[in-house]
Amino acid sequence: MRGYPEHPLIKRPLALWYSLESALIFVAGLFGTQCRSPGLKWALFTSVHTICYAIALTQDFSLAVFACGTVWLGMFCVGRAWVRNEYTRSTIARKLSIEID
Repeated sequence: MRGYPEHPLIKRPLALWYSLESALIFVAGLFGTQCRSPGLKWALFTSVHTICYAIALTQDFSLAVFACGTVWLGMFCVGRAWVRNEYTRSTIARKLSIEID
């Protein structure tokens, strides 16, 4: 059985997910997703990952696990930011195709 977004059992978890997704997209900005310049975006992305992996290779186990977890969280956040960006692009394309017709 499918629920409707107006139903409280569906609306509340969706609101929680959307607020969590917004927080993840904010964190993705630290990995370079908010930069307009491709060069700066890749430089920031590479430097953050290089620092995290350098910490993971040179420090004790607990700090290494934290650094690897940070990289994993960053990749998850970048993926969520990409999904939001593609959704926005699809919405814009739909509006443009409606205006053309």
